Amino acid sequence: MPRGPTSAPTWVFLRLGHNYIGTEHLLLALLEQGEGGGYEVLSELGITKEPAEAKINEALAEILATRAP
Repeated sequence: MPRGPTSAPTWVFLRLGHNYIGTEHLLLALLEQGEGGGYEVLSELGITKEPAEAKINEALAEILATRAP
């Protein structure tokens, strides 16, 4: 995966099949990089990629369910 502040969120939103870049993609990109200040802060708070991604997917599914006709 290409690294950098703009490429990481792009890869996350593509991997998830979304057509936008939101704050959830920035969060997951920080967690996927596994290094840097943002990652260190999140890690110290006990936030890890897999549970964060699961919670994000759950929240997005709930949002989409309320929008369904």
